Amino acid sequence: MKKAIKALARAAGMAAAIPCRHHRKKAEREPMLLQGVIDGVAEAIMVIALDYRVVLINQAAREFYSLAPGAAEPLFCYRLSHHRSAPCHGVEHPCPLEEVRRLEHPVVVVHEHKTSSGVARFVEIQATPLLSPEGNIVGIIESSRDVTKRRRAEEWLRRNLALEHALRLVDATLIQEKAVEDMLAAVCEGVAQMGYRMCWVGLAQPDYTVRPVASCGFEAGYLDTIRVRWDDTLEGRGPGGLAIRTRETVLCQDTARDPDFAPWRDEALARGYRSVAAIPLRANGEVLGIVAAYSERPQAFDSDSLRSLEILAQHATLALLTARRREAFETQLVHLATHDPLTDLFNRRRLLEELEKELAHARRYGTHGALLFLDVDDFKSVNDRFGHLVGDKLLKDLAVLLCQRLRDTDTVARLGGDEFAIILPHTDAHQARIVAEHLLEAIRQCTVEVEGQTAAITVSIGIALFPQHGTTADALLAHADQAMYRAKGAGRSRVYLYASIYPT
Repeated sequence: MKKAIKALARAAGMAAAIPCRHHRKKAEREPMLLQGVIDGVAEAIMVIALDYRVVLINQAAREFYSLAPGAAEPLFCYRLSHHRSAPCHGVEHPCPLEEVRRLEHPVVVVHEHKTSSGVARFVEIQATPLLSPEGNIVGIIESSRDVTKRRRAEEWLRRNLALEHALRLVDATLIQEKAVEDMLAAVCEGVAQMGYRMCWVGLAQPDYTVRPVASCGFEAGYLDTIRVRWDDTLEGRGPGGLAIRTRETVLCQDTARDPDFAPWRDEALARGYRSVAAIPLRANGEVLGIVAAYSERPQAFDSDSLRSLEILAQHATLALLTARRREAFETQLVHLATHDPLTDLFNRRRLLEELEKELAHARRYGTHGALLFLDVDDFKSVNDRFGHLVGDKLLKDLAVLLCQRLRDTDTVARLGGDEFAIILPHTDAHQARIVAEHLLEAIRQCTVEVEGQTAAITVSIGIALFPQHGTTADALLAHADQAMYRAKGAGRSRVYLYASIYPT
């Protein structure tokens, strides 16, 4: 076949190279002979001049391009193959004639054509230069064949290999317990490797916005320039917002024509996005967000590609749920490490951390504050008389009372047993004593009724001031503790301020 094309090229080139119209008519007998030859070839053959005019076309090419008998002359290759008004151009559709002229040797290109009925197909075009006797290129001879099945098979294989690779990436991030952003970035990378121009993952927010958290591919600032919502507004009627609201995959097969895509059209077309698929991330009856894939081709999403994207979306959902569970577990661990399990107040460890922060702030800005140390008076007798359940109830009620009577800026902690501590920032000795006295009175009213009997408690409170009575958390706590014991020794249910003259 290649030898036949070269022979045809030589013969057609000789005829096309004759400049004189008179002599050219004589040479027309040669193309007539060529017409008979190429009509006997099974493949679609065309001879194309430098002005894109189809000089010769065989019967197979007429059928291949659905050319009606007696079609108006002259024929131009770009009108015949692409139904365009201008020649092909660009990386996606390189013009065979221009490529031959540029490279000066035969080329093979693959174009996506549409049949007369609008069905897309892939056509492989082999273009061979037509040379004049002087060796100048005067046109090309072009053979075309439908490679749609082969191309679809190649796409299917590439897509599935990319899907397998993407799933391995996501699974690896899950096993390695990486951050949720890393997991979702792996999903986007997998989508991009499937041949899509860009992919991003967005999470649905309570204020009806969609927040991008990961992307891959040719994004070029697109996500910074657009707003996507998931309520029924203009910015919520695109593929992303609609996918979240309907909980179904939504397609925009042509961004240049879809009216619902108008808010994002200019930015999308500027980056070569011609079609979009938005797949919801569904879990436990809610939609967490979307995976959005962008293609440079209109009508790019078929059932096979959507199936692959939905599999990746399922893994993205799993990544989100795993990350949320891990974050919740880590938050719970931190809470358990810093809070008292009975009262849910800060524990001793967290109190010392907060106290060190206040001391550092006082040193830096010259501020002051107070630390109150509370101990329930004779709490053992309460437990012995009413039982530990009643004792625990009194401690929890005391914790609630302290939180209710103090400022949001104050810190309350249970140190253990029946001991509590309170940090009062920006508080002097007089103010600290007033707070402590008010707490004493309120605590006296804290009672629990048990089988007709009333269980009540009182507390003794020691006060240490900072930075006067201590420049470290341990020292300040020890001094407040000493003041509390002075209060107990003075008769309980009273307040005592630390003084450095206390005997050790």
